Amino acid sequence: MKERSKVVVSMLVFLVLILAVILVLLIYWRFRLLNSAEGEIQTGEEVEYHYVMISDSGNSTFWNHVYEGASEYGKENSIYIEQMDEDSAVNYSKEELMEIAVYSKVDGILLEGDESSSQQEMIDWAVESGIPVVTMLNDNYGSRRQTFVGLGNYNLGREYAREVIKIATEDTNKVLILGDKMYEGTAHNLILSGFSDTIQNA
Repeated sequence: MKERSKVVVSMLVFLVLILAVILVLLIYWRFRLLNSAEGEIQTGEEVEYHYVMISDSGNSTFWNHVYEGASEYGKENSIYIEQMDEDSAVNYSKEELMEIAVYSKVDGILLEGDESSSQQEMIDWAVESGIPVVTMLNDNYGSRRQTFVGLGNYNLGREYAREVIKIATEDTNKVLILGDKMYEGTAHNLILSGFSDTIQNA
């Protein structure tokens, strides 16, 4: 019986330690957000605005390049751009990161868009809270976002078709287009339209 109670106590101590570490990490991250929102970059430079950039895959090469470009522009214009999921110890969804940004009262949100209704609700809530939202790469057409920055799905379809035309031979009769959940609805239709138009006019 004593052996069993030792195991239970050890497990409880272990769980408490894990919760304490998570709590410390969350407090640190929240403190980091608050410090940047008060106008201080970690280098001590004064800034006028604090924007956050939120994407599904913050560690991808593409999003790192986007962040670097935005950050360089921000430094030249007294704007702090924060890539919110960069150092996160917890795997937050885009909607959760948006919620954190809104409650932190940032000056703007740069967001990898999608056509989900949950993202539309979060965008609309941010805009109603006085925080402008710019969707990037993919749009959320029905939302109240201020603008969309990206290649555009029709042009993306055209680029895909140009690549197919480059590698196709006289024996190529069919092309299979695979997509993921991100390309449903209007976005998917625009990609296919751009692809089809370019192939037909080749």
